[in-house]
Amino acid sequence: DTLLRCSFAGLLHGVTESNDLPSPRSEFHANDQIAQKSERETVLDVCLSQQLLSVLCDCVSEFSDGKFAAVGCTLPSITAWAWERVSRTKIDNDSLLSRVFSRGECGLSNDQLKCLHHNLTVLATLRTVLSLCAQHTPITTRHAGGGRGEVSACSTVVSLLHQHLTVTLWFQHCQLLPEVDPNLAMDDSNAVPYPAARLIQTYSNRRKEISAINPNLEGTDLLLIDELMGELKVSSVVEWTVGGSPQRPCYPPPSLQALLNLYLLPDVLLPLKHRIVQYLFLDLSSVLTDGFSTAVEYLIKFPASAKLSPSIIKLTQAFWLLDQKDYQSAVDLFLDPLVVRTDITPGQHRRIIRALLHQNEAALALCYMKGRAPPQQQQEDVQLQLSVLLANGRVREAFHYQRLHATVDNQTHLLKHLLLGCEHYGGLADVLQLPLSTEEGVAFREFLRKSEHPHAQHVLTVYQLRDCTYGDSIDDNNNKSSNEKQVARIALLRSYAAHVQHKPTLLSASKNASGVNTRNVYNVSQPLSAHIRQLALSPRTRTLQYNNKLNCLATDTAALHQPYTPFRSHAQRRRKPENADHSKRECSVLFPSRVLNNTSIYNATMTSASVTGAGGISFAASSSLSGGHATSAAVADNLKQSSLRNVSAHITSLLSTPPPLAAAAARHARVNNLANNSHAFSDMTATPQSILKGRS
Repeated sequence: DTLLRCSFAGLLHGVTESNDLPSPRSEFHANDQIAQKSERETVLDVCLSQQLLSVLCDCVSEFSDGKFAAVGCTLPSITAWAWERVSRTKIDNDSLLSRVFSRGECGLSNDQLKCLHHNLTVLATLRTVLSLCAQHTPITTRHAGGGRGEVSACSTVVSLLHQHLTVTLWFQHCQLLPEVDPNLAMDDSNAVPYPAARLIQTYSNRRKEISAINPNLEGTDLLLIDELMGELKVSSVVEWTVGGSPQRPCYPPPSLQALLNLYLLPDVLLPLKHRIVQYLFLDLSSVLTDGFSTAVEYLIKFPASAKLSPSIIKLTQAFWLLDQKDYQSAVDLFLDPLVVRTDITPGQHRRIIRALLHQNEAALALCYMKGRAPPQQQQEDVQLQLSVLLANGRVREAFHYQRLHATVDNQTHLLKHLLLGCEHYGGLADVLQLPLSTEEGVAFREFLRKSEHPHAQHVLTVYQLRDCTYGDSIDDNNNKSSNEKQVARIALLRSYAAHVQHKPTLLSASKNASGVNTRNVYNVSQPLSAHIRQLALSPRTRTLQYNNKLNCLATDTAALHQPYTPFRSHAQRRRKPENADHSKRECSVLFPSRVLNNTSIYNATMTSASVTGAGGISFAASSSLSGGHATSAAVADNLKQSSLRNVSAHITSLLSTPPPLAAAAARHARVNNLANNSHAFSDMTATPQSILKGRS
């Protein structure tokens, strides 16, 4: 009936043309099962073409219950139908986009663009349907339509296809597609060229410049765009080729098609793909001339249309400025209040600081380090911060920072890195003013002996003379060749040697002449204030009185239980009451007996109404009460959908509430409660007189 209604409404015309399905009932196959399948798929195609997403979702929910399994309406059947429609849509998109990515071809017609937009809507609908199918699919590989992991993978693939087609249509709207020759683009103002060769040459020269800074650096070690490309974590992409062989993606892309194919990479965050496209648009904006001002305005709007956060947009702009050697503007954007601290990864922190240091921007590196405070997760982070401090001449601060982060494992490495930094930045003389420990002093001397720096031996000589190790200083100086000696250092050592050699001789001679160790004893009178007179002590305590008092109270048990007001006189407190009825003494100001009575009544009631289950655990006997089974079943149903569904029953039983009592049982319990309360109140005495009354 639904199929006939769709045919009568004219909804099968577009479906049968696009999917090549028979519309009238007489043209269906003779087999009933095949006919039912064709009818069902035709109705689903009508819902898909008319964007009836709610109907498709209801079909998934009802088919997953197995209510209509007899007629072939099952969850695997609708999953297979959705995947088949995805395959057909992908084939249709490839046939249309092949003209877009071919250089020199004319653009798409309006009908073809409408078809692409329709396919975009179809992919969005199928993505939702497959995602819902994955939620209803059991977690098993023996399922007829594949396990949940397989259906989830299908949903992920559809999401990637949807992302790719969305950005491709955006490129086509900005006149970036189809690609045109940059030399012929000026003739047509609507076509925006992509100067791939120019950008490739520019970044090739930039990487060569970086390699020339330090022989230990590679061309891709300082550029921030190379850090973003490394976060893709892909070894090779077919479209990013050099000499016909696939390689790791290296910016810039050889074509816009290669750039758009990044959106088909799985396990890559969508904002990262958008950031690479934004970076390329910044390059295009700087390369394009004034004749493409309209296109540049569209390129600038891409981050907003991609729904990137302001923090990510500013960070990508700062990356581009830093790669373009506009260091001050880049650091200003890095320190912008809109930039979120968590949007910068530890690897990006390291590359930013390293790029500033290697390009002689130590002051900006220190400003960035103080403003952003990168996390110190690895030893490399600590060493990098030490290098920033040493490059700015802060040797003392770097020394204390090294001590703060030194451990048993990395203490030697950090100290060596500190000394190497001081040697590189000319701060060895400042180390002489630091409070070095014994181990640090030994390491410093060994470092200076092995160092090839021209001033290292001068610093070693001064350090040894300052520590009064004259013999070591003279020996180290004599071990050096004559051409390495300096006149000033030799003169300084000779003057020290001339004064040091005769002093031990004089001391030994005086010791040998005396022969006996003499000691002068001085008699000093003791001051009067030093005479201490010891006073005979005779302490008096009341320990015996307290002991006697406690013994009396222990023998007189009645006095212990007698309540009294603290403000009564001593004689009144010692006086015994005339009434010797001890049954009324249970009530006091604090009412402990009333609590005890209620507790005993409650315990007696619960004891009589409880049973002991297996394992010694006591449960309320609610089997005879109406509503007990319904409450337990409701709690069990709720727990099945929570994180406690795999917990043992004896643990989840604590979450249940006592069942309600029946009317007769409640009335009987109320009468017994009133009777017990009246009996309990009859046992209580009157409240004692107020303590505010006058004393008798």
